[in-house]
Amino acid sequence: MSLALIVILPFLGAALPALLIRAGRNACTTGTLATSLLAFLLLLTHAPAVFRGEVLQARWDWIPQLGLNVNFFLDGLGFFFAGLILGIGLLIIVYARFYLSKEDPMGSFYSYLLLIAYFGGMGILGTYTGIPVQGALANSRIVGVFVGGLIGGPVVGVASAFLAGIHRWAIDIGGFTSLACMLSTIVEG
Repeated sequence: MSLALIVILPFLGAALPALLIRAGRNACTTGTLATSLLAFLLLLTHAPAVFRGEVLQARWDWIPQLGLNVNFFLDGLGFFFAGLILGIGLLIIVYARFYLSKEDPMGSFYSYLLLIAYFGGMGILGTYTGIPVQGALANSRIVGVFVGGLIGGPVVGVASAFLAGIHRWAIDIGGFTSLACMLSTIVEG
């Protein structure tokens, strides 16, 4: 369940900055920071198992009558990218609090940041739900990125596509489709 919570927290937390900005800049920053920090700490609880080389899995029966399930996986590379996204996100949240002027829309900025983290993560998860087809990986990576673009606009779409595309390239650097998949993911975002 905690793997699903790590993925869902940034999406649920994206509403907090918009709601908390009325309470002030500090409340907005604290709410955003708490959401991302909780996801990061939950990720770190899985570090010992991942460092032992285990691939963590969580399964949720979504529509059992149709055999549809939601599966979450965490391996070493996924742990690295999730830590990178959440860790850099935490640094951006703290930095932005003091960098943005009082006239800048801090609530919108934090909402975009959390949506980018969420839909980038969904794109990365889409890579792992792929089916090998003649040496390539047919997957649903673009679904998370595309929906991110529809919900959050071009900023969220392109930024989350960049995260998912770089991840796709990194998992198979020498593969014959890795560069094409990375570029197509970024363009489709």
